[in-house]
Amino acid sequence: FFDVEMRPDSGELDEFEDVGTLVQHFQIGQAIGDRIIATANSDTHPLKGVFHAAGGLDDSVIQQMTLDQFRKITAPKVLGGWTLHEATKDLDLDLFVVFSSILGLMGSAGQANYAAANTYLDALVDHRRAQGLPATS
Repeated sequence: FFDVEMRPDSGELDEFEDVGTLVQHFQIGQAIGDRIIATANSDTHPLKGVFHAAGGLDDSVIQQMTLDQFRKITAPKVLGGWTLHEATKDLDLDLFVVFSSILGLMGSAGQANYAAANTYLDALVDHRRAQGLPATS
């Protein structure tokens, strides 16, 4: 699953599909959990892995950052990550991968929202691992 605004260009996923992997793209939104469960229960292509690759930038020093700027950057990573976790926590996945950033540890001027979102994803990975679930950041 790719949680991004657009599906990668056709051709980029051909190598996966050539070996029998079905790659599906879902944007996080209403009823995504139901769609994931329906896909996971497919006889021909059961869900075996999730890749959460949300991201964006809206830089501003924290003193001037608006709540909308904060939400715009954190929501796709935070809400998307939690939605995917909730929808898949009872499935027999081989992998659950979130794309985080070192900025969650080191920070960067003007990117408090991005750093917070990535720190959340790292904490979600720790949470899943503590439950014995697959997770990689």
